Formats: sequence, C-alpha cells, structure tokens
Amino acid sequence: MEEEHVIWGYTAVIDEGKLNHVSYVMLLKMKPMTKELVDLMLGRLYRKEQEKQNVRLQDLWIVNGEYDWVLRFSAPNHPTARRYYETIRSLYDEYLLEKPVMIDVNFCLVAEGKVNPELEKLREFIP
Repeated sequence: MEEEHVIWGYTAVIDEGKLNHVSYVMLLKMKPMTKELVDLMLGRLYRKEQEKQNVRLQDLWIVNGEYDWVLRFSAPNHPTARRYYETIRSLYDEYLLEKPVMIDVNFCLVAEGKVNPELEKLREFIP
C-alpha cells in the first residue's frame, strides 16, 4: 500500500497546546483552478514556506461547498497566525473570491481519527 500511495505516511497526533501552539482553521473561497495557481500552491508546499513563518501546516484540503480550500495550522501565538493569514491573503489575492476566514480552535475532540485522551477537559467550556 505504501508503494501505491494508499498510505501517504505515518504521523503522530500532537496536542498543539502542549507545544504552546494555538490551532487555527482558515477557509477560502477561490476562483477556478488555473495552472498559475497550482504552480504557486505546489511551489510553496515544496519549499515548506509555512515553516519559515514558524507555522505548522497540518492539513490543506481542496473541498466542495461554500468554501474551496480549508487549511488547518498551528502557530505559537496570534500575531504569528495573523502574519501567516496575511501572507496567504496577499499571495493568493488575485485568486480569491473574498477575504479568507480564520478561526482559532478552542478544543479538539478528534484528530486524525484519534479521540483526544483528555476529552473530559471539554467540561471546562461549560459556563
């Protein structure tokens, strides 16, 4: 399965909070895909540009629905996340249909199909 890329690789599920990182989701509405857009996306991924901004890119999905792209990432603080957001917004400006939405994640119940071993911490959100 590895040779046929059914299995892309292996990963650990990380509690970003214990790394003193905050998790975020960014939602983007895009114009139709073009060669130039694909080249821009792939080039940034191959060069690991997000790492240069101290951002851990966890997922980048091309989706159908109200949004076209979903990014899940973590950063050590809100200013770092905001700079990453502004970088994405600026670099992809000509391909965007509207300003991206960035959401900070308060609590993760399931990641990579794994249930958070500290689920009971969800009770801390009860007012």
